Order: sequence, then C-alpha cells, then structure tokens
Amino acid sequence: MNTTNKTGYPSQDRPWLKYYTEEQINITLPQMTAYHYLKQQNATQLDAPAIDSAHGNYTYRELFSAIDATAAALHAIGFGAGKKLLTLMPVLLHEILLLYGADAVGGAICLLPAEYTKDGILTTANKIEADLFFVHGKLLTPELEQTIYGETGIRTIVVIEPTQDPLDERTLSWATFLSMGQGISFPEAEKDPAGLLFLASTGGTTGEPKCVMLSDNCFNQAVHQLIHSDLGYAPGDTWLRLWPIFIASTAVAGCHLPLCAGMKMIIRPISSDFTGFDRMILEEKPNHLMMVPQLWDALEASPLMEGADLSFIKVAGGGGFGITREFEERVQRFFEAHNIHAYLGYGWGCTESSATISNRTSFATTRIGTSGAPMAKCVVAAFDPESGLELPYGEVGELCAQTPTLMMGYYNDPELTAKTLRIHPDGKIWLHSGDLGMVDADGLVTVTGRMTRTITVFPGLKVYPQALENAVSTVAGVHHVVFCKIPNPEHPGFWASVCFIVPEHGCIPEEVRQRVSRFCQETYPDYSCPRFIFMRESLPMTRANKPNILVLEQEATDWVTEEFRNTAQP
Repeated sequence: MNTTNKTGYPSQDRPWLKYYTEEQINITLPQMTAYHYLKQQNATQLDAPAIDSAHGNYTYRELFSAIDATAAALHAIGFGAGKKLLTLMPVLLHEILLLYGADAVGGAICLLPAEYTKDGILTTANKIEADLFFVHGKLLTPELEQTIYGETGIRTIVVIEPTQDPLDERTLSWATFLSMGQGISFPEAEKDPAGLLFLASTGGTTGEPKCVMLSDNCFNQAVHQLIHSDLGYAPGDTWLRLWPIFIASTAVAGCHLPLCAGMKMIIRPISSDFTGFDRMILEEKPNHLMMVPQLWDALEASPLMEGADLSFIKVAGGGGFGITREFEERVQRFFEAHNIHAYLGYGWGCTESSATISNRTSFATTRIGTSGAPMAKCVVAAFDPESGLELPYGEVGELCAQTPTLMMGYYNDPELTAKTLRIHPDGKIWLHSGDLGMVDADGLVTVTGRMTRTITVFPGLKVYPQALENAVSTVAGVHHVVFCKIPNPEHPGFWASVCFIVPEHGCIPEEVRQRVSRFCQETYPDYSCPRFIFMRESLPMTRANKPNILVLEQEATDWVTEEFRNTAQP
C-alpha cells in the first residue's frame, strides 16, 4: 500500500502501512475463545505433531484430547466461569493444558514463575481471589501447603509431579485430579471472548503486584496478525520453547502463536547458565525460537558452532536488555557465518498490549537500532508528556498506541487503569506505555528509554526501585535509601540492582547493612534483592534536591568493574 507523509504526524499518515498488503491491512480479526481458535486453526491437521516434551509427544488430536480431559477435571471439582486458578511451575506441558482447559470451562489463569517466594504467592492468590493452585512437586513444601490453605481462599492444591513430603488430604496428585474428570462431558462455557483469560503478574517485588487482565481476544488477535504477516510461520515448522509462560510475551507469542500456526512445539527447559544450549540447537534444529542476547552470546562462544550450518532457522526472535547496535551487528555476522537467512526478530510492546505493538516482520522493517514497524492493525505515535500533543516524525516523547490487543485493565485497580488507558481528543483509547521513543518518517519505531525507573534483571523479571526504597526505609537504622542499577556482571545484557544506604546518626554502618540484607532476603525473591549494598555518609543530590541516580550508578559500576572478583563488600 502506498502512503505519503502528508501531515507530518504518524497517527494520521500511518507510513508503516506500506509494509503490508491490502489483505493484511483489512484482515478480519477473530472473535472467539483461545480454546476455540486453537482448535479451528488446526481442524484440518489433527494428526500432525503438536508437542514434543518430557511428558510425552502429542499430535494435535491428542493435545486436544488432553486439554479436554483437563477441562473435564476442572469442571468436576467445581471450576468454571468466573473462577481463577494459580500455578507455580517451570517450563512444562501442563501450562498449556491448564491455559486452554481453564478457558474451555470459562475460567482464567495466572501463572507464576518458579522463583516466586511464599509471600509473593500468597499476595497474588489473595489479590486475584484464586480458587485452585497447581504446583510442581519440587516447589511445594509442607509449610507452603498449609499456609495456602490457612491464609488464602484456595480450597484445592494439585501437585504436578510427586513430592517427597506427605500431603494434606485436600491436596491432589495430577493423576488423581485427571481421574475425577473421567467419563464426564464438560459443558463448554458460553464465554465472551472479550472476557478474562489470563492474569499477567507484572510485579511481586512490592508485595502487591500489578495484575494485567488479558482476554481471549488479546491472545487471538495478536497471534492472528503475526500468522498473517510476512514472518512465514507455517504448519509443520518446529518451535523451540525455552521459557515458562507466566508473562504475556511467552504466553501469547511463545505459546499460543506456534500452536495456532500449526507448528510442532519442542518444550525444553533452559538452565540458568545456558549449559547445553549449543548442543540442543544442533540436535533439535528448530525453525523458530525466542531468545535473549545471552543465548546468542553462548552460541557465538561455543566450539560446537564452528562450521555449523544453521540454515534451518527461519525466524530468530529476540528481546530483553542488551540489544545494542553492536550486539545486532555481531548477531548479523553470526547469521552470515552460519548460513542463517534471517534477521534478528525484535519488536516493541508490553504486557498491557499483549506483548506486541511493533515488530520486524520482514527485511524491509528491519533496521539496526529500531523496533520494527507497528502491526497492521496498530497505530503508534510519540506524545509530549507535558502538553499531551502528538509529536512529529523523529521527535522523542512517550510512546502511545492504539491496538486491538489492549488489556482489559489492571485487576481491581481502576485508577491505574485510567492512567494507562486514556481517551485522547480523537475519541479513541490510547495505551500510555511509559516508554520514551519516536516514530520516524519510514514508520519505524525506536525506543530510547523509560519514563519511570524500572530495573530488568535476569531472566527478564522487573524490579521497581521506588517500592523497594519505601520498604527498606522502614528498617531500623536506615536514614536514606536509594536503589539503582548496574550492568549484571554475570549475565551481560541484564541489570542488577544495588542499594545505597545512609545510616542514621550514631548507628554502626555494618550492622545497618546486615539488617537491610536480612530484610530483603526474608521479604523478596532473590532476583529482587540488591546485589550489593553500599554505605554512604550522604547522597549526591541534583539541583532539584533529589538523589543523583546517574552519579550513584556510575560509582557502583566503577566499583564492580574493579572489584567484582573480590567477594568482600565495599
């Protein structure tokens, strides 16, 4: 489609439409549950391979049978419309069965990462009023089990794999759970596809995580656009899934997309140090995968990659911190050396948009340093944070978007929802992302930073400094506290949080440091705790009488660079 930049403003000219065909622009988006969309997409290839996992290999026919068995069991124990289930597990087939099984009977699901602490689990369970809890046996302790029964409204726990500890009589094994649905025909819920399917927890750090509500339409309409883009997803292709699906990007683009595209999903958990990933790539030969920069680094450094032909890779998705111009150039050289006829798939989006707003869907939309073009059904523009006016091409402001995949809102938080989803003078709802960036005259999006402080730590989880500062300031002996970030010395491309403490007058600094360290370890998951705690007599301040974060971050980075191998605290 030919477009011209007549007005000088992206939202009116929409120059990115030149990258799409008329069919892609005018495509009708599905209006059905994710469960039905998945079945509809694969109705003609039921005997094609769908899943390759440690828990078995499945054709689409067998996968649908397993999903229906899960739905029947959920129905048998009283789970249905309006109910919510909570999970705590690593990368497993069961995530898929529970996602679609819950959807089939009209319920919703919230998946937590295996690293969540007891307090985080309890907070989330009570916040979303969860009815059921599914957990991997290795993560369920007698203490956690009894605390869940005693301090939440959860009435049944289902253990995915056996635990060595004795179980409460209310706790079921996965096999017992499934047996409850045998011989039962569950009534498919007449569910509104604009209703709740997925609760994505974006916090956990504060004790009161934000929960983003995503609907069936969010999942389906994001995936439908990707399937009908130039990415070339095809039935029979293979997709390597490395990550659990507790966030929107891995649930929508990393799970729903490959299955609805008719691919075979190869489920293989990845170790935190990425050991064996190089061999996994050579053995599995995936056509598609989603990666973080550290995985490309691991391949580049692997002796097994010398002379390896990786031409089987069709689409190489990438995300996370560390995607710099230098990194992209390095990846492109790796592609050329290993016969990969692809580009680094990279986009921009957020949980509130069901992960994807703009994307590199072709070589034409791929330019180093940018996040591709808005999807065909999306509109993106930068707005002046002060005046609220749209900015012309090339000017940096807050990136805002119109998209059919907007979240329903934040769970039980209408005030925050109203701040994020705003009606503009054009009468349309715009998502205010909090990201700073611009749209250029070619319609490509560039992200330059965040309007608020957020630290993304390995393996892609978010830490919120202000919330941590509010909590740590209550520790005895703490006068001032500032959290900031440094490059993670063990996982390049990610950040690590550090903490600066000014002790109260008369307090012994080392004692205060130990109290802060103990408080963080007892209160937060490991990924939220500060990597280093620095003690200071005072804080550097800006002219506005605020802590100078840039000075503190440079100070901490310099120390870590010089002293990282020395385990002593500064």
